[in-house]
Amino acid sequence: KGKHDLLEQVRAIAEIADIHYVRQKEARGLGHAVSVAREHVGDQPFALLLGDDIMRAESPLLRDMLAAHAARGASVLALKKVPKEDVALYGCAEVEVLEGEVAAGALVEVRGVVEKPDPSVAPSDLAVMGRYVLTPGIFECLERTEPGRGGEIQLTDGIALLMKEEPV
Repeated sequence: KGKHDLLEQVRAIAEIADIHYVRQKEARGLGHAVSVAREHVGDQPFALLLGDDIMRAESPLLRDMLAAHAARGASVLALKKVPKEDVALYGCAEVEVLEGEVAAGALVEVRGVVEKPDPSVAPSDLAVMGRYVLTPGIFECLERTEPGRGGEIQLTDGIALLMKEEPV
């Protein structure tokens, strides 16, 4: 219908990157969704960006996460301080500070992760945000992850297993 400017925008998006997707045929949790990408990812580290966590385009977050992965060869999770009462809405991390103090841009080692804990027993006020750089070791861990509430395989449970084998 003569919307050539919109067509050019769509074509420009296709030139930014090679984007691939795999379909999760049944809703069995985020861990399961990640596991179905195994054949596509292979033995390479990969970035996982959840579409319901929107980041500003100018944010250096993913770039910094990729740099941290390159420097340490470990999986990297984005964490954000949230009000203690809000930790029940997220995966929550127990951490050990590696560099600096727990502030924006600090690098910490994750020692534990709990999916949507009650605030009274949460290990911290650090929520796992929807950005991950994961090593392919996560796939073996997800295979061993038992379904939890609602029959879902939680990514946080897979990450908890991964932490026993390699740093996160």
